[in-house]
Amino acid sequence: GGGMEEDGLEYVGRAGDNALMDFPHARENCLSRPFMRGNEQLRCANCWCYVCDSNASSCPEWPRHCLATHKQPRWRAMREEWKKRSA
Repeated sequence: GGGMEEDGLEYVGRAGDNALMDFPHARENCLSRPFMRGNEQLRCANCWCYVCDSNASSCPEWPRHCLATHKQPRWRAMREEWKKRSA
């Protein structure tokens, strides 16, 4: 005896903005289209290309840039090079 009963909790939606869904965000941080092996090219309307620093829908190299993350030095270097070319 003496067990504790848990109150039920049911998630029915959300109110307000979620930065990783409702505002521009890096592809790797997207909550609408989780960043997992095999679905990297998927994107929501607010996914941003890390390399081009633009909306993913306008990225000219999305099939490659969709793999970019801020954690990998090679992508950070590519981002800096892209900025120099675009300036």
